[in-house]
Amino acid sequence: MSGNTWERFRIDKGPETGEIEPMGEEVIRWALALWEQHPILGLVLIALVVFVLLQAFLMAFDRCRIIAYLEKQGDRVEWIRWAPFGTGWMGSLGTRIYKVGYLDGLGVLHVEYCRTGPYAGVYFTDLQ
Repeated sequence: MSGNTWERFRIDKGPETGEIEPMGEEVIRWALALWEQHPILGLVLIALVVFVLLQAFLMAFDRCRIIAYLEKQGDRVEWIRWAPFGTGWMGSLGTRIYKVGYLDGLGVLHVEYCRTGPYAGVYFTDLQ
């Protein structure tokens, strides 16, 4: 493709002609032009988006796993926060660490680090 990328996507249509080009088409054209000019950058961006979505998906399942584990013991979860550098983070491949606040059966608040993953189960590693 030759010429200025932004010139190719200038909207010449307008209210005076009665035609308005949808913004979505412009974005798609810009993305295709970027892909043609820099295919490696396009692959990197796609990989980044897939990685972020996968992490969000896995973190949602982690939260459900932690809540189910604590509720099975009769505890109630107050909050769950991602703690990437919590206790046990060294060598934690495939698992994520969370700081969890929960109330036990007596109403006492506990704050602990929890390590979990798809195949790791739920492990509380540090009582505060």
